[in-house]
Amino acid sequence: MKPVPSSNRLPHHSLALVASLVLLGMLFLIPLPYPTSVAEEDPEPGQVVAIYEGHPLHYTVNTAAEYWSGIAVWTNAQPTTPADSPVIVEIFAANEAVPLRRVVTTFGAISRGESRELGIHFFPITHTAGSTYQVVITTPALVETHALLVRRPISEDLKTNNNFPVANTLLHLRPVAQILYQELLTESTQGEDIYYYWHRGRQILAGENPYSCALDDTCFHHKNPGHFPLFYWLSAAASKAGYAQYDDWIAFWRPVLVGAYFAVGALIFITLYRRQQIALAWLGTLFWLFNRWTLYVAKVGQISFFTTFFVLLSLALFKKRPWLSLLAFSVSLALKQTAIFLLPLYLF
Repeated sequence: MKPVPSSNRLPHHSLALVASLVLLGMLFLIPLPYPTSVAEEDPEPGQVVAIYEGHPLHYTVNTAAEYWSGIAVWTNAQPTTPADSPVIVEIFAANEAVPLRRVVTTFGAISRGESRELGIHFFPITHTAGSTYQVVITTPALVETHALLVRRPISEDLKTNNNFPVANTLLHLRPVAQILYQELLTESTQGEDIYYYWHRGRQILAGENPYSCALDDTCFHHKNPGHFPLFYWLSAAASKAGYAQYDDWIAFWRPVLVGAYFAVGALIFITLYRRQQIALAWLGTLFWLFNRWTLYVAKVGQISFFTTFFVLLSLALFKKRPWLSLLAFSVSLALKQTAIFLLPLYLF
């Protein structure tokens, strides 16, 4: 058997890079506790239920998710319960005397401080839809005068529902990717900046100049068109292609925006990895994917991911392919002039 020419082999470092990218993608499959059935978490004062020795809290829950992994209960005010006070949480299936889960912890371990939330987590319970459970919370070392006070619901419909004697929520395991989808990609963007990109595109199709209103301060809702026109043209093209209504238009663009979000992360990782800065590649990519600014931009559907991708691509290409680098830099500026501060770098 003839040896495979070295030019046809996939370099070892490329295999490691692919494996690292796969591992990075697997982070989005990690399950985390996520609230899916909330019974009024508003921390406003209300009636309370006292939990002390000989007076546990009992209530019934009916969880819809397949994997139930936690409970959050709200206190009426900033609690004064000692941090080392024991708390026992037991979960029973219907008509069962032996608990499915028994959590022995302390108040300090489950308290979330100023949020007035008590978070109890346990090994996930797998069940079928419609299953009911009895939750029992006990504080065996507290006397009545120092009881743990948890808040009742404020809403009248919840007050009359015996299944919810306390303001609480159930926590279910969800993959990170699903949590991001539910939190970021199902939010309404009506009235956000992205909505006005759609509006400018509609103006172009109608033969109007989207910049003319800036001269007499008559811009739609006083949102001046302050960016260069490339995305306005792309917006008009999407409307022309059949996505004329805003709901259809944003449904088309949101996956593209999310794709740019991941593309920036991949570009950061690949660029730093190829420079043998592996620790920095992981740190920079994770910071990009999960920092609050990035997540907020994904939530409101802003186009900043596009501009960020092209300016980073330009910097990555600058030494070896300067003309492609300048083209990418131009595209970034044509979308949004965020990267204009880098112009002196290119001139030098």
